[in-house]
Amino acid sequence: MKQYKDTPYYITEDGLIRDGRLLSKHLSNKSYYFVSMYLKGKTFKFYLHRLVAECYIPNPENKPQVNHINGNKLDNRIVNLEWVTNQENRNHAVENGLHPKGEQMGNSKFTEEDIKWIRQNYIPNHHQFGMSAIARKFNTYASTIHKIIHRTRWKKI
Repeated sequence: MKQYKDTPYYITEDGLIRDGRLLSKHLSNKSYYFVSMYLKGKTFKFYLHRLVAECYIPNPENKPQVNHINGNKLDNRIVNLEWVTNQENRNHAVENGLHPKGEQMGNSKFTEEDIKWIRQNYIPNHHQFGMSAIARKFNTYASTIHKIIHRTRWKKI
């Protein structure tokens, strides 16, 4: 167990926080555990994985983010954490299927079949299969259809 900076809080290698008593951990809206610490007369929220990394994992390259190696945001053991850059963190998420794409996005209006249909049926300036007509069919903007057709959105299909 190590003391967190110059505070009355101590952190274990598994991510338990104590100040004489065991602090309760809470789940953030992004599915990370956090704890509330009372410091200098104010309450602050800290992500558990960040506290563990700051106490136990050297960061000689001064990387700004902490990555969960196994992809499980609730596993805050030191063996599952590493310091990374933003790009390394994003690459890890993509390589391990942790970053939703396309239909997996909760707010996606389109399926892969829709994208294929749009690209196969689009005819420039056509009254039925032009950008505006397709946009009306899918209840979206012509600019969205433009991005799909020109592959600035849904690039992998």
